[in-house]
Amino acid sequence: MNEQPVSTTPLGCSFAGETHLGLIRDNNEDSFLYCSNPGELNSLAVVADGIGGLENGEVASLMCCNHLLDAWRGKKFSQEKSERKLCNFLNREITAVNSDIFHFNKKEHKAESMGTTVVAVIFCPDKIIVAHAGDSRLYRIRKGHLNPLTEDHSFVNALIKKNIIKYEEANAFPFSHVIMKSLGPMEHLELDINIFKREPDDRYLICSDGLTTHLADHKIESIMKKAKEPEGAIDKMMRGALIKGGLDNITIVCCFPEH
Repeated sequence: MNEQPVSTTPLGCSFAGETHLGLIRDNNEDSFLYCSNPGELNSLAVVADGIGGLENGEVASLMCCNHLLDAWRGKKFSQEKSERKLCNFLNREITAVNSDIFHFNKKEHKAESMGTTVVAVIFCPDKIIVAHAGDSRLYRIRKGHLNPLTEDHSFVNALIKKNIIKYEEANAFPFSHVIMKSLGPMEHLELDINIFKREPDDRYLICSDGLTTHLADHKIESIMKKAKEPEGAIDKMMRGALIKGGLDNITIVCCFPEH
């Protein structure tokens, strides 16, 4: 990677986040965080969707968010200007979380290994740096159009890429819950890490699949581009997912530009 320093002319971020049990589940296995403070160059936002059931997933997603928040604050990466160091931060700390969860599973001899998806985004003044594993997603809305910036690590997405099923059929497919990559079940994890340029009016959505199972991309796009603030977008998306059945935990973090 060619080293490109982070700009020191920031595009400010306005964050909001919410998580909901849904209408079917007995416990919420999702976790999220955002850390954004005035005067700092960079902000961090994370969504983690636990897997494993019987509260195991809840433990895994909390381990992920707590570790990343502690590392972010402790190592003061909110002021880091090096793109390479920020990428290394995400890779190193998420790899460490994977190792912690893996060894916890091994020590406890759990019949069903706990784990978690993750989407971790560093919002720099002129770009975002994204690390993810699993089927939680990051979307960007630019000039009124919604685009996914992550690709699901799931069985159904592999079938879509091979043209075996259509994108529109994914949620109804019998194995739509099967994840191909997550933190915890395997000792070694290869993250997807990507960098995208920010533009002044970009809006971002990070969410667990509890949202995207119920709301189609065109509905998310409509809500995201019409909302005046991130709280309003979250409220409408959350209500929409619950009205459609709320079959899973639902977690949403939105980032809108400050003007």
